[in-house]
Amino acid sequence: MISIRDSSHAKQANKALFVGEWGTYTGRCDLKIPASLQCISLQEVKCSSEWLCSLWMSLSSLDHHVKCELWDVVLQSNEEADGNELYSHLLDLRSEILSHDMPNMQILVKTGNKELFNILRDTSIGILDLKTADSASLASEIFPTLNRLTKLYLRATYTGRCDLKLPGLLQCISLQSVECSSEWLYSLWIMLSSLDHNVTCEL
Repeated sequence: MISIRDSSHAKQANKALFVGEWGTYTGRCDLKIPASLQCISLQEVKCSSEWLCSLWMSLSSLDHHVKCELWDVVLQSNEEADGNELYSHLLDLRSEILSHDMPNMQILVKTGNKELFNILRDTSIGILDLKTADSASLASEIFPTLNRLTKLYLRATYTGRCDLKLPGLLQCISLQSVECSSEWLYSLWIMLSSLDHNVTCEL
């Protein structure tokens, strides 16, 4: 395992199986991704949407499963661009990320927000791991658009009825360190039963 606190050292980690990142990143991601990389963990990172999207696109080019952990990640807006320029730039970026095949990617989110999950909207990521109930609630809005999402990890505490919008191709939902009410669990199972294919619920 290699932990790295700045991008200059990250470029030298050619055989890393794990890379830890701290700091602030803008523009396009120019990290030299090791071919054998299995996990990149962003710890206390501030970055632009462009940097994060281009990182994901680089990871999607690997021909094996790779995990991207987002712990304390804050997305920064491009303050130098005016409204029209920023909108056009975001459209181009979105078109580019949607053109990448990403089913080998697993993304872990500790604390997400609408901007982060909107970046993931309509993408082809294969696995999503959500650490908090708030992240699950926000991500639920884009679940129906994730046309290659087959496995979902949930953690945290859930009460009331389960109101998650499940991905249509979901094959497995894994409840990890979950505290929930009977009502929430029953309603989750009812929703899973409505899918027209085999689905596994791991408790």
